[in-house]
Amino acid sequence: IHDVLKYQRDHYEGTNFDLTQGLAAGPWGDPTRYDGSANGLRRTITEIQDDLPPSVSALHSGRFERAISMFRTSYSIAVQSFSPTIKRDAVTWYAQSAPHAGVYVPLTLNGGDVPKPHAIGSLFQYNKDSLFWRITIIANWMRANIFKLARVDVDLAQTQLERIFHKSILNDAPTNRNARLADIALTSWEQLFNKLVTKYHDGFRLHIAN
Repeated sequence: IHDVLKYQRDHYEGTNFDLTQGLAAGPWGDPTRYDGSANGLRRTITEIQDDLPPSVSALHSGRFERAISMFRTSYSIAVQSFSPTIKRDAVTWYAQSAPHAGVYVPLTLNGGDVPKPHAIGSLFQYNKDSLFWRITIIANWMRANIFKLARVDVDLAQTQLERIFHKSILNDAPTNRNARLADIALTSWEQLFNKLVTKYHDGFRLHIAN
């Protein structure tokens, strides 16, 4: 499952379409490519639905590749099933916001209700109790600062926490597990942002204890 989660965070690194390379990525390998209409023209409903530019000439002028891990992702999932001989519920690994900046939290049918950190939030109001906002603020900090260096810290945090979650799925009692793991993710991503904002600011990279 961890390989699948890694794929969903991909920007075609190491290929000819690597979005972390080239002039558009800047000096720090930022894979973000913002949307926009060509020459300020309005797009038709069909063009919006098909994610096309507003004219044939604009289409021929070139477009960036669409990343697997999009900067404006609302949420992503991966479903882990088990052999029929293993009497275990399927697991939905659920991450809000951009996958490369977020953490996948497992949800199971027997693990309780949808946790509060997954269920609250608005695009128009920051909420520290919303996991979407905890992840989104990290995604934006990575873009605003040294992306390719900050991603090392984020990757490490993702790997460590998701392996802890996997062990919990295999070994812990399911009672209220969904809420417990979501709360751990919320607290961990708050701590991760505190680390990033301290380690990378004002053009410096500080060496701090983990």
